[in-house]
Amino acid sequence: MTNRTYRVTEIVGTSPEGLAKAIHHRG
Repeated sequence: MTNRTYRVTEIVGTSPEGLAKAIHHRG
């Protein structure tokens, strides 16, 4: 898991849906 992904997970949460949306939104 990259640092960026970890950061997003920390902000959004451990929810797969929220994480996927965050990654897609951030590009």
